[in-house]
Amino acid sequence: MQQSRGDQMEARGAPIDLPEAPGHLVRWMQELGWCMANGMGLIGLPASEIRAWAAGCGHKPNPMEFEALAAASRAYANEYQSDGPEHAEAPPDGQDIEKPRPTSAFSSLAKKVNRKK
Repeated sequence: MQQSRGDQMEARGAPIDLPEAPGHLVRWMQELGWCMANGMGLIGLPASEIRAWAAGCGHKPNPMEFEALAAASRAYANEYQSDGPEHAEAPPDGQDIEKPRPTSAFSSLAKKVNRKK
């Protein structure tokens, strides 16, 4: 069996300077929160939120870790909000759910606003 490069370096006594295990990024995401609400659903965390969290906690993510946190957050929010069939909720009685219709007062107000544009 062939040894890994790390095993070969270790056998020679060479120093192995590896970054912290990726598990720390998962811990950081749990501390940070995976995503945030914006009033229309979930979105990935903006860079300002990640910077504020890092400063407040004393973490100093390098650029690759920072981008990994941002990408993971975007991916989480996108997957959570996915309209794919595996995410669709079946109505409790198996029938189609009727979407609510705007009231007549709201409809007439919307027409007035649209006419003024």
